[in-house]
Amino acid sequence: DLISNFVLVYFRINIIIIMTDDITSEGKTTHDEKSSGLGKLESMSKEELIKVVKSQILLKKKLETKIFELTTSNTNFSQIEQELRKQIDDEQLNYSKLMIEFDENKIHQSKIEEELNVTRESLESFRLQNETLKTSCQNLRDEISNLDNKLSTVHSSFTNESQKSSSHFELLSKFISTTIECNNVGISDERSNDDVDDAFDIC
Repeated sequence: DLISNFVLVYFRINIIIIMTDDITSEGKTTHDEKSSGLGKLESMSKEELIKVVKSQILLKKKLETKIFELTTSNTNFSQIEQELRKQIDDEQLNYSKLMIEFDENKIHQSKIEEELNVTRESLESFRLQNETLKTSCQNLRDEISNLDNKLSTVHSSFTNESQKSSSHFELLSKFISTTIECNNVGISDERSNDDVDDAFDIC
């Protein structure tokens, strides 16, 4: 009986502690609720008290299990949050690197465009020079052709003059030869005079 009474008192104390730990929506238990709970406990039998204590212990274990699960979930959530933050930091770092590369590429592209413009200007200048050279070459060809024509004309004139000079030279040689013969012989030959007259007429 002493042990039973001790167990009963122990259960009552635990029930009182558990019930006094229950709070209302405002977070505190009213005095009337405590008095009502104590009155109910006093009126309960030993078996009922044991059932209530067991149910409260079971509820407490469930609450502890739930708290442990929530704590574990919170820990997992914290780990996930840290991993996500790390991923965000890595993405921001990658984004910064990409922006730096993008700016460098823009600068490089600008330089290439400047070089391309310079090259285009050089090509245009070269094209103009080439056109000028073509025009100059054509003018030189025309001038050379004119000179060739003039040279041909001069050559033809020279050939004609040479032929005339050769004919004159032959007549002159013939005249000199005839004159020498006349002087040597001392005879006036009508035929020779006719030849001389003909020679003078030709000259």
